[in-house]
Amino acid sequence: WKDYLSINFENYDRGLIYRLDFETSGLILFAKTNEIYNSLRNTFSSSTKKKLYYALVEGNCSDHKDLVHFLSPSGKNGHKVLAHLTAERESKRACISIKQLRYDSAKQISLVQVDLKEGHRHQIRVQLAKIGNPIIGDPLYSLRKARRMYLHCHQYEIQIDKELYLYTDKKSDQFLKFFDFDGEL
Repeated sequence: WKDYLSINFENYDRGLIYRLDFETSGLILFAKTNEIYNSLRNTFSSSTKKKLYYALVEGNCSDHKDLVHFLSPSGKNGHKVLAHLTAERESKRACISIKQLRYDSAKQISLVQVDLKEGHRHQIRVQLAKIGNPIIGDPLYSLRKARRMYLHCHQYEIQIDKELYLYTDKKSDQFLKFFDFDGEL
């Protein structure tokens, strides 16, 4: 870890390539050199080829749903985000694809895989809430309280110097076990 902390030494995030919302668990990526850090930070959108997340959401969420919304900041200092069906002033286009992996009709929850296309602030959270399937435990966009927010970063595929690298969180299977949890979420 000491070596990683020397990357991008002048800033608080050190070698962190991107960050997750505080409540989101899972994979995070750090650069091993300043050169890779600078290259990826400047080209992150075009270098990232795939971003997969898992989420436990309220209700039945149908398979292979492609969502397009236009996101705009809301509230004090843009703390929350609003999702619109049409472009609004100062909004950003946001796309995700959702695949329902499992549904529990007794609990009224779905386990979904989310393919994140961009990576805007609260994108997955607000887009799922907009279609009526908010993430369980989301303190901003869900009414269903839980001990945590059930959003997990599972996998990133990144291109560095024409090579593709696939990074997968090896503990994602632990997150998936929450779907079968019989206790209180």
